[in-house]
Amino acid sequence: ASVNYMMASPLARGLFDRAIAESGGTGSNLKPLSEAEAAGKAWGEKMGAHDLAALRALPVDKVWDGPVTTTATQPVDGKVVVMSLDKAFESGQVAQVPYMAGANDREESLLRWLPGFDTQWLKGLGDKGPGIVALYRADEADPARIAAKAWGEAFGAVPARAKVRARAAKGGTAFLYRYAYVPDAARGSVTGAGHDAEIEMVFANPDLRWKQSWSARDGAMARTVQEYWINFARSGDPNGAGLPHWPAWRAGEAMQMNFERAGAAAVKDYALQRLDAVEAANQAPF
Repeated sequence: ASVNYMMASPLARGLFDRAIAESGGTGSNLKPLSEAEAAGKAWGEKMGAHDLAALRALPVDKVWDGPVTTTATQPVDGKVVVMSLDKAFESGQVAQVPYMAGANDREESLLRWLPGFDTQWLKGLGDKGPGIVALYRADEADPARIAAKAWGEAFGAVPARAKVRARAAKGGTAFLYRYAYVPDAARGSVTGAGHDAEIEMVFANPDLRWKQSWSARDGAMARTVQEYWINFARSGDPNGAGLPHWPAWRAGEAMQMNFERAGAAAVKDYALQRLDAVEAANQAPF
C-alpha cells in the first residue's frame, strides 16, 4: 500500500525508477482526512491521551492494541494524496515507471488481527454475496473458509491485478504475480503462503519461525524469486537467463507468474471467473 501511494503521490514524482507493491490492497474505500483524524482522536481520548505528546508517550502495548479501521488506511489530504488509488491508476496519474504487483495465496491470514472483517465484508456485498460464495465452493466446502478466502483475494489479488491492468492500459510496463510457495522448512507450521510469506524469499533470508533449515528446494525458490526482483530493480524487467519467462501484462492475455511448490510458471487468466466477480462487487475489504 505504501508503494502504491508513492506511485500516486505528486510529491514523489522522479524520486524512484521502479515500483514493487507486495500484497498491497487499498483502492476504492476513499476516506477524507477529517474522518481519519476524528477516528484517531476518539481512540486517543479513550486511552487518556488528549494531545500529540500524550499519544507519543503511550506504551507500545497500548498502541499495538489500537483498533485497525478503514478510515486510517486511505486519508486524502489534497496534497500528498490527492485522489483514491483506483482513480489515480485508472486515469494514469501515477509515476511513469515499470511496475510489479502481486499477492500471496492466503492473504486471509491477516484475519488473525482483523476478526470478523471477512464476514462483515461478505455481508456488505448484499445480493452479490451468494454468487461469489458459489464460485469459491468448487474448491472449499466450509462457509467460514470460503468467506476468509474471498476476503483475502479481495484484499490482495484483486486490487493488485487491477493496478497492473490499469498501468498496462495506459502504456506502462507492468508485471503480476501470485506467491503460493510453502517452504519445506515450514511444513506442519502453516497451511499456506500467508500475508508477508514471500519476504523471506525476496531477501533470501529464512524466516526465524521455522524450526528446520531451508531445504534445497527452498533455497532454489529463494534464488528464483530474488533474481526476478533484482532483475526488475536493475532494468524494469524481471526476466533473465535461466529463469522461466515472465510475460508483462497485456490486454487480452492476462498473464501472471505463479510461484508454487512445483516452481515458477506463467499462467493465463488465473481464477478469472471468481476474481472478476469479486472485483465487480466493488466493495473494498479494508
